[in-house]
Amino acid sequence: MSVFDGGLAHQQTPGVADYAEYDVDIVSPELPCGCAWLVNCLLELDVPIWKPWNAQDGSDWSRLAPLRYRYTNRAAPFARTLPALAADRTFDFLPRPAPRVMHYWPGFYPPVRKTIFFTRDPRDALHSAWHRARALGLVAADIGFASFAASRYFHYPLSWAEYQLLFLRIWRDALAERPHLIVRYEDYRQDPLATLRAALEFLDVAIDPTALQHAVDRSSFERLHQLESCESIAGNSPARVNRAGIANEHRATFTPAMHGGLGTRYTSVYSWLRYDADRSPPQSASVSNTTDIRHLADAMSIDQANATSRAWLIERLQHQTADISLGAWAIPQDPMPHLRHGTGDRARGVY
Repeated sequence: MSVFDGGLAHQQTPGVADYAEYDVDIVSPELPCGCAWLVNCLLELDVPIWKPWNAQDGSDWSRLAPLRYRYTNRAAPFARTLPALAADRTFDFLPRPAPRVMHYWPGFYPPVRKTIFFTRDPRDALHSAWHRARALGLVAADIGFASFAASRYFHYPLSWAEYQLLFLRIWRDALAERPHLIVRYEDYRQDPLATLRAALEFLDVAIDPTALQHAVDRSSFERLHQLESCESIAGNSPARVNRAGIANEHRATFTPAMHGGLGTRYTSVYSWLRYDADRSPPQSASVSNTTDIRHLADAMSIDQANATSRAWLIERLQHQTADISLGAWAIPQDPMPHLRHGTGDRARGVY
């Protein structure tokens, strides 16, 4: 019996005949970080990806034979992020691994064999989110970067900057207890072949060099940028998702005010993820209290995790939010409308 609500339960299992369960989690923060590159590479290499980012894709696939599937959705909802999912394409999938691709907190699903955590320098992830949120109309078009970073992150009593910080901290604790590989956007942009090869070795997937190069070529930012440009010319793409594709963009574009808007809140995760730190002035923050933690737990829908995971998450929140300022924003009655009402991450433009 599922312990999750309708939204989260959807991605608890693959829900297809040949795959009884997920055996790998591919996790990334819910900010633009390039994780779709890895996911598309895996699809190109016949690694099955079911329900990416909780997508309701049950009617998008036709099973032709054991492990042989055809993608049938002519609307191509992932055209700008997972071009491998082209209408009428047939896949001869490998029997394993079966990755679950998600943005969720640890503990919402039973433990799996391995976890890949895909990340990007927090400064660049926020910078990209700022551009994308304005393009998609999620925030005012004239909002400045520092104001955006300090503004409310969807239904959470946290800002955009603090949501990302908490997500990274909580997953850092979780990954310490499970087999995992950290894949960084910056490494992929510098050497995609080596980055993909390391991921496949971690997943115990043997691929010949020619197929590896093909997957990288078919998944490159440059190709996606070109495909999206063609859509824009045809009038089919109102907002660009693949904007710049630059690693360490903050080094050239951040002003002192932009650095100051983030402060030194990310210092510990910079060290963990091997990113260079900055010398911005510390930000003041209020100490969390029990009420704040309860509201945050409600926004995270922690009640949907099992008892052990729920207790683990609450303990981590009490420790990891001591220097995070939890806002006084009211929590909506439906704390996760983007899951329950089917809008999902495609509506947010997050990958």
